[in-house]
Amino acid sequence: MVVARVRPIYGGGGGPVCSVLELESSGGAVRILLDCGWNSTFDVERLKTLQEELPSISLVLLSSADLMHMGALPFCVANGLSPRAGIYATFPTVKLGQMALYDAFLTKADEGGVAGQFTLDDVDTAVERIKALKYDERLQVRFDRIHDTLISPRVGGRLLGGAIWHIRYGVEEIVYASAYGWNRSLMVAGASSSLGRIRRPALFITDAQPSQQFVDGASAPPPKKAEALEQETHRLVLETLRRSGNILVPCDAAGRALELLFSLNKLWASHRLHGNYKLVFLSHTSHSTVEFARCLMEWVSRDLAEVFEMETRNPYSLKHVLLCHGLDEVEALMGRFPVCAVTTDRDMKHGFSKALLEKWASDPFSLVLATQRSDVGVDARTPSPLTQIYSGKKELRIHVPVRVKRNDAELEELRRTSDRKKREQQEAERLDSRVRELEQEMAMLDDEDSDNEGEAAAASAAEAGDGAPEASQGGGSRGVKRSRMLLFDRFAKKRHPMFEDVEGLANRGRPSAYGLELTEDDLSIFRNYEAQRQRGFGSASGGGSSYVDTQTRYGPPSLSRADSMQSTVSEAQDAAAAEKEAEEKVEEDMLYKVVLEQRTLEVNCRVSPFLDWSGLTARDSREAFLRQMKPKQLLLLNTEKKQALRLKRALRRGRNAADFVRVPEDAEDVEYLLDTSNRDVAVDNDVAGELEYQRIPGSATLVASLSGALRAEPEGLKLGTGATADAMGQLTVQPARDSFLLSARRVDVAALKRALDEAGMRSVLRFSKDRKTSMLVVDDSIVVRVANDAAAGEPVSVEGPVCPAFFRVRKAVYATGVQVHL
Repeated sequence: MVVARVRPIYGGGGGPVCSVLELESSGGAVRILLDCGWNSTFDVERLKTLQEELPSISLVLLSSADLMHMGALPFCVANGLSPRAGIYATFPTVKLGQMALYDAFLTKADEGGVAGQFTLDDVDTAVERIKALKYDERLQVRFDRIHDTLISPRVGGRLLGGAIWHIRYGVEEIVYASAYGWNRSLMVAGASSSLGRIRRPALFITDAQPSQQFVDGASAPPPKKAEALEQETHRLVLETLRRSGNILVPCDAAGRALELLFSLNKLWASHRLHGNYKLVFLSHTSHSTVEFARCLMEWVSRDLAEVFEMETRNPYSLKHVLLCHGLDEVEALMGRFPVCAVTTDRDMKHGFSKALLEKWASDPFSLVLATQRSDVGVDARTPSPLTQIYSGKKELRIHVPVRVKRNDAELEELRRTSDRKKREQQEAERLDSRVRELEQEMAMLDDEDSDNEGEAAAASAAEAGDGAPEASQGGGSRGVKRSRMLLFDRFAKKRHPMFEDVEGLANRGRPSAYGLELTEDDLSIFRNYEAQRQRGFGSASGGGSSYVDTQTRYGPPSLSRADSMQSTVSEAQDAAAAEKEAEEKVEEDMLYKVVLEQRTLEVNCRVSPFLDWSGLTARDSREAFLRQMKPKQLLLLNTEKKQALRLKRALRRGRNAADFVRVPEDAEDVEYLLDTSNRDVAVDNDVAGELEYQRIPGSATLVASLSGALRAEPEGLKLGTGATADAMGQLTVQPARDSFLLSARRVDVAALKRALDEAGMRSVLRFSKDRKTSMLVVDDSIVVRVANDAAAGEPVSVEGPVCPAFFRVRKAVYATGVQVHL
């Protein structure tokens, strides 16, 4: 018996996602962290509950390469996550997630930094610990002695490398799907290819995010297909550019931004816009993000992979996209061309998107094009500028970073802290150098001891005479090799360091290009020699003596040596200038600090209708596949109450859509007993011999039905032919209660119609209005319904009055499969 315990750490009502899944049995337990998201505010108070859970975490599973699913990973690694805990994700999630974390850190650093949260070193450390998995690759985890737990990522859609995690314990299945895309998008395959193969899982953990609704309470626009959405986006972009307006497209750093750039790059190529208009991807990591995407062609959809194989053209080449890393690069283009900028972040609360909004908000010809829904449940007190714009507000309150000078007390405290850190760093370096010296001394002592042992062994071998070789031969070839090594060590020279003490040499003086130590006298001689060479040797008074001094010290003058000395001097000057510039920059950074100043921004620019480029599953698709999957228990995370109630009502209308639907709050434990009727059982030989097996038409599989009861025995579970009534284990046969039709394939309507015609029953083929159900009307009285879509209801049903014709039709339907009684 296994108990699955789910606890949402945060994100129960929206926003970043983080949950803990605990599987507990009599043999042990394992705790799995399902995502660890954060938002762009980087509020450490939000992670206190997560920090308490970190020491007991055994596995971390990451779904997507965005802040909402892996933003807190560096914090977790630096603040309590066990070094033995495995972190797993797909390869694109690892690389693109690293770029998203870099961009978020640098964006926050421009507004005062993220001191106390995490550093770039923490990001690198966290990414190095992630182990990449391929789709459908199985990870075997054993926490008890009963069954192995198999974990594998499935295609999640929406983002490159987006994953749905499939967890299997014995015969029970748990599926975790967060922010997935059911349908295929322009660049990645949809989750329908993976979720469509899963039937009746014991627990399905998912969300019900509204993909079409942007602002709470606003009317939801009708959903658009990918082609219609792309055409509408292209129309708005062309219309704005031809009015000489700029376009601001706030987006994430390394997720859906790639698909937007791919679509806009096609627009620039088809209409040849690159000469008059500029398409810009503005991000701190724009170049690295696109470079990584070019190397991930095996993760794109099948259509794009075929284009790449046939035409050898990488879809992520994006030759019409300018990759910019700073606002000054965009400002240089704005003076000459209208600009379409895809930039971070998507809420316009931070980063380049907020800076461009401040510049373009007053321009009535510019356009703000929202492509993703604003974060829900992040900070209700200060809604994002994007939410305020789409709420109809014409005046926005934004916080702009401003550099102000520190007062004397702050400056003194900062210098004291900087000096303390510098001393600690110097002390650590001194200790490291001392440890290295001790290791070298120990190595040299070991070499001397081995030399002494070799000499002693050689002397004893010489005294032993001819007996030693016989003894070594008796010991095998290892004795011969050992004696040869000892004789070689006797005559070998002692080893010494091959290279000079470079650190000591650097302290004494800067070496030349040939490793010689240059003193001030050498430099003065070189300067005199250069002056003499320019005037001509011996042409002026005093020049001969300088030449003689140079010749006396170094021999005949050599131009190559002079050039090398000159290059050494220039290198020293450049290094000194760079060091001085770095010191001045550090001093300037210490004098000033960045504070956020609140400003009121008047919005006169155009605002487009919300175009959903998020790639999330639409509401209708979610309800349809949940009715098809029929999970035994459904848990909704990252879901608003209104959306959860709507999904509950929709599932109640379907038959057996889900037995239980739960919507927990943050930090609320929800327990599920994975103790269903599915069992791995052993059947006695006498019982197995009495079973009547039937072959499934079109398959080599044999099936048999057996009704009985289950009882526990010391050696395991066994199945009898009936229910036990006493302690002696006497069995009584139970009658069959229900039956179902088992077939190796879907019912062929045409074959069923031919079978009915051959049996002498006239049938007419009809279709329902939605084309989801085929109907065979037999003798104008009996209807055979065959579901073309698995979400439409029962696969096959026979309706009509009870008469001899009804039983003949049912017999013909049963001939297409095997009727199994329960």
